[in-house]
Amino acid sequence: MTTSLLLRSLPIRLMGSPTVAATVSLLALGCAPGDQGDDLDELDHARTVEIVDDSGCAPLIAGTSEVGSVCVTIDDAVDTSAQCGVGMAGVLSVQYTAASGWTIEQTALALGETLSDIPTGATGLPDTKSFPYGGTSAAGTTTATYQVPLCTVGLDAADAACDPVEAHVAAQAVARRSGSFLSTATAWAAGTFFVAGSRPSYFTRTLECAPTCPEGALLPAPWCEWSVYNPQDVALSVEGDALVLEPTNTGAGWYMAERGTQVHQPATGSFAITTLVSVTSLSGGSAFPGDPYRVAGLMIRSPEETVVDTVHMGIGNMGTGGLVVTSKSTHDSLSTIHNQPWSGDLAEMRLCRANDEVVSLIRTPGNPWQVVDQRARPDLPPTVAVGPVAYGWHDTTPDLRASYVGLTIEPVETLVDCLSD
Repeated sequence: MTTSLLLRSLPIRLMGSPTVAATVSLLALGCAPGDQGDDLDELDHARTVEIVDDSGCAPLIAGTSEVGSVCVTIDDAVDTSAQCGVGMAGVLSVQYTAASGWTIEQTALALGETLSDIPTGATGLPDTKSFPYGGTSAAGTTTATYQVPLCTVGLDAADAACDPVEAHVAAQAVARRSGSFLSTATAWAAGTFFVAGSRPSYFTRTLECAPTCPEGALLPAPWCEWSVYNPQDVALSVEGDALVLEPTNTGAGWYMAERGTQVHQPATGSFAITTLVSVTSLSGGSAFPGDPYRVAGLMIRSPEETVVDTVHMGIGNMGTGGLVVTSKSTHDSLSTIHNQPWSGDLAEMRLCRANDEVVSLIRTPGNPWQVVDQRARPDLPPTVAVGPVAYGWHDTTPDLRASYVGLTIEPVETLVDCLSD
């Protein structure tokens, strides 16, 4: 599902005076999203802000000399409730570091979501006297760090997701050559000039939210927000953008009253769950030939534990003499199976529920959707568990590997919407 973000920027103006080896930082706000057959509990997880640029550092330039550097990092553990509101946390730290043979006498720092947030005068040059961060350093200072709340650039720890933000940073320093009482130089962190032909400059850093997982999560971000039903029956991993399922229990399949494994999230009302899935043997070959009843695909499942009520589809070996795409509807623990021949181990799959109707769809990438099955399932509750399944049922070796990419859950209104891209 897609979650939108409302950005807000709060006017924060914190002043600080660095000391010897002091540290100055910008506040980076973390964005918070929000038995046999045992479900692992829904794993609450936070979101952190990350710098996605290649480097967090910019050289500090005075004339033609490099007198130090300005580096940007993020610390998500700092509480910023007092500056940004209850529940906010995290700082983006901006650290000045003098080069060998230099010290830092004064600093001036400003940042914003846009260049217009940096104080400037009538000529367009920066007005350092109006910069919200800075001060005079003690003699011999070689590092100075300031912390600035990232709510000043529109990031908010209370939101479920973050749109990327380009933070504009203007960092000035007065540096002194060590051992000299006369030799000082005004330096700027290198980047883009405010006015062509003038030394003052600014640089930008792109900030994005990245989900983080709690200790004990079965899957890394972003998959740790998914729950796992019967986790003991599957080996889970993430390879690049793909979620990989390899069933490990030959007796744990989805048929009649038996229950296998499922990676799932709740979905309410009418929706479509779609993914690109590759279904192979463990060695990367076809799921057919070999032992039968090895299938991987998508499932809609009632959370009710008394009986099994599910609809699922998949590619695999159903003991029919060839590779098939199968659909299976189980109501009150009684299963109805429909198989069709299928060629290849790669497919886009979609399970779509529109009111009481559930339709199973498949296609090879770039081709139209084909209806595999359609059933009325008014017995399914308003909120169901949806997501990938993979199982080897009663075979000698669950020789199956399923890789899922681009899994989405989107709302629909009618069955016609189920065929839309």
